[in-house]
Amino acid sequence: MAIDIAWARTELAQHREAAQRADVALVREAEVRERLGDNAPQISASAMHP
Repeated sequence: MAIDIAWARTELAQHREAAQRADVALVREAEVRERLGDNAPQISASAMHP
């Protein structure tokens, strides 16, 4: 069973980028909570659009 190396690299790159984006999102969320405290407003894009 041959593995398509280009596909595997692309797949791994997509996973790596997704992990990096998730890491940044978590860091930013922690920073906002630290600066605004636990009473910070929670905004949901789905609540803004009917």
